[in-house]
Amino acid sequence: MVVVTLLLTTAFSVYNLVLQQDSLFGNFSQAAFSIGALVSLASLKEVNGLVGPTGGLLARYASRCGFLERWGRKGRRNLLIITLIWTSKAVTCVLHLLVYDGTSSWLSVCIALVSWLQAGFYLAIIHFAFQLVLFLQLMLDGFSVKFYTSLDMTTGAASWNIVQSILRRVSTTIETSFLAVQTSAFVAFLCITAQMLRIIMTQTGDELYKSWTCTLLDIPTLIMALSALVLFADAAAVSEKCTRVPPVVNSLLVDPGSAVTSRHHSFVSFISNSDAGFYVKGNRLNSMVLMNYCYLCGAIICGIFTTALSMSRSK
Repeated sequence: MVVVTLLLTTAFSVYNLVLQQDSLFGNFSQAAFSIGALVSLASLKEVNGLVGPTGGLLARYASRCGFLERWGRKGRRNLLIITLIWTSKAVTCVLHLLVYDGTSSWLSVCIALVSWLQAGFYLAIIHFAFQLVLFLQLMLDGFSVKFYTSLDMTTGAASWNIVQSILRRVSTTIETSFLAVQTSAFVAFLCITAQMLRIIMTQTGDELYKSWTCTLLDIPTLIMALSALVLFADAAAVSEKCTRVPPVVNSLLVDPGSAVTSRHHSFVSFISNSDAGFYVKGNRLNSMVLMNYCYLCGAIICGIFTTALSMSRSK
């Protein structure tokens, strides 16, 4: 039912993109969100084994390690934030219907409803990805705490192997969804930027005031795009936590006045050489990748602004 609804909303978005050329950028961003949500939903195949209704792998592991309640508490907080964003999107859809269209025709109502449904599907996938990434962060913190209480390298090596396998399983499950979400968010952000440039360069008077009002009503869309960037940062934080595990283990194993043994060195090297982290299509996401992505987005947006301003001055 969800897939069929998402297919219908995607088809309507593409139809609306062709039909209404005057609001091309807004419709294009909606189509990007809808296609991104459709691709993400289609790529989530083996998700029931992780968080299935009968108690998935992650819930059992969190319960055994003692952070299930904390995971649920933080998940409810994220769900509240996502719900607020979706509610604000509903409000802005209604206001956009009144301010921009000035009518309540069936086509305008359908466009507003489809936009709201698309935001709901997209935010639901974002929330699901947030939950998985949050689990990975809590799992890595729990490994360090558990090793601190025992300081048993044999048990620690077995636990780290389990951590690595869960990291690989979760990364493989959501990697295509992760890419689809990031791509659609980037396209939507560029569309909002292009819409602002179009207003600055071509419109004046009352039309300018009306267009800026509609742009302000697209703030929830901008927040949806930025939430994908926050997801990117959280995924990179998982890899950074994996990088910090060997120094933590090394400091816990060294007692004052005692020599470093070969067994101690081998265990720390085993964790370090595992190169664990959050991988997408074989590429490890870390803070460097995140900064390069942000620099790239900033350079593209600055280039668009510079080109548009130079063209407006030449005219």
